Amino acid sequence: MGQFSNWLAGSFALVVRFHFEAAVIVVWAAAVGACIDIPLAKAEIAEDVVDRYQYAVTNIVREQEPAQWAEAQYRLGNVLLRIGQRDGTTSKFSEAIAAYHAALTEIPRNRMPVQWARVSNNIGIATFAIGEHTNDMEKIGESVAVFRQVLEERTRARNPNEWAATQKNLGIALLSLGQRKGELDALTAALWSFGEALKEFQRNRSPVEWAATEMYMGDALMRSGELGREAGDISRAIIAYEEALTVFTRTEAPRDWAIVQSKLGSALLAVSIYESGDRNVLLAIDAFRAALEELSREEDPQQWVRTEVSLGNALKRFGESRGDRMRLDEAVVIYRQSLLMLKRRESPSLWASVQNNLGGVLAALGRIERDATKIRESISAFRAALEEWTPERALHDNEIVRRNIARATLALENFR
Repeated sequence: MGQFSNWLAGSFALVVRFHFEAAVIVVWAAAVGACIDIPLAKAEIAEDVVDRYQYAVTNIVREQEPAQWAEAQYRLGNVLLRIGQRDGTTSKFSEAIAAYHAALTEIPRNRMPVQWARVSNNIGIATFAIGEHTNDMEKIGESVAVFRQVLEERTRARNPNEWAATQKNLGIALLSLGQRKGELDALTAALWSFGEALKEFQRNRSPVEWAATEMYMGDALMRSGELGREAGDISRAIIAYEEALTVFTRTEAPRDWAIVQSKLGSALLAVSIYESGDRNVLLAIDAFRAALEELSREEDPQQWVRTEVSLGNALKRFGESRGDRMRLDEAVVIYRQSLLMLKRRESPSLWASVQNNLGGVLAALGRIERDATKIRESISAFRAALEEWTPERALHDNEIVRRNIARATLALENFR
């Protein structure tokens, strides 16, 4: 409750300065926002906070209290952003951006650069979220431009922590571009930004931010290793994830621990390509299963599905290498369950990824069982993936799926 107490003390003067009813709403809503983890809170609580902020921005007289009106718009945007992050709802991100832009009409960059940077940084976060959820690389590129503008005001000398936070956000956006476009240059730029952020986010001073940045560093190394076929980068990613787990422990931060466990599992699966035997594949399966023990399907559906899909990927790899039909069948069940949970409009890239992986498992089963029906089903799944992974949106992934279709088509012809 310390955060709430400090905020309430600083807000008392505001309560007596502007329209009483609207002021009480702002204080109440901000208190809830400070004391509740909105991304994991019950939906009705978060929506009630939104309603109260919307009431506040409607009832505060903008001409008389522009600063208070802008602050209410900013806080409204924050809650909408958190709801969007929790639910994966792009409409909430768009509403958040609208609220932030409204706030900026009373926060000019030339007179209030610190406040302008604070709001603009969140515009970048929300814009990136839309791009991430809709597989819109143009939106992700817009977020990169926004973060770079913010860094013009948030310098390390003036605002070291905020500077580091924005460097991290920039790195995440560049990482996403590198992953989607298959561009090593973007991944290299992401690694540089994460390295910059770690100059301020040191473990002894900011352990949580340090661990989060290490995790993203692992993501960039992982993708760089996959694209460049560098086992060394993937091994460095494993080290980065293991470093993050020294802070994100299962007892102290079970959700963060589960997320990093899932990423560690993916890295172990990736590095197994360069090694003989199935040891790392089995370790990956164990990591995914452990992560799912801590993730809630109801409260955190997006992360749960991603981890479930990753488990399917590991089972697919093991089943293909051993010709293990039982593991392959389990992977098919997992992928089909995941597709039932996924909303294509909200998570098109993940939906396409699952379709592609489902196609891969069905193709493997078709070859093992010499079952032409399964091969045809695999081709249908691959073609579904191409509906979202177009050359314009995801060139690298599009090329991979087309090669998968070619292999499956050849296998089908060999059955004749």
